[in-house]
Amino acid sequence: MQLQIREFNETDRGDLRKLYLEVRRQSFGWLEKDNFIKDTFDRDTEGETVLVAVNGSEIIGFISVCPQENFIHHIYVATAYQRQGVGEALLRSVRDLVEYPVRLKCLQNNTGAVEFYKKGGWIPKNLGISAEGIYILFELQKEIVYS
Repeated sequence: MQLQIREFNETDRGDLRKLYLEVRRQSFGWLEKDNFIKDTFDRDTEGETVLVAVNGSEIIGFISVCPQENFIHHIYVATAYQRQGVGEALLRSVRDLVEYPVRLKCLQNNTGAVEFYKKGGWIPKNLGISAEGIYILFELQKEIVYS
């Protein structure tokens, strides 16, 4: 794999809309199908800093961050590329954009993602409720620790 993390540009939007929709459908199987609309990527990342993971010319993931809040809002990796270090690379890519501690929310039913964050040293701080279900607020005190 020729993994590269780069800044978002407008020509990425169509591919990112598709990736966001597909990964959400696969990862959030407990939600109604009506929750998955292609254009929600635009709304859900508006005003955020977005970095894109590419393998050659193929977009395989992204991360969106609210730097002023030290908050990671979204991180999505195409199913075919999960468990290959892409998520870890995306998390590392934002270290210059945020100050520690950094936070993110993860839906409790998304058990694969919950385990991924715990493995990386993220600490569960709180539970909350959103329209999509119960979420865990995770916090990372220092640099990413994935090995």
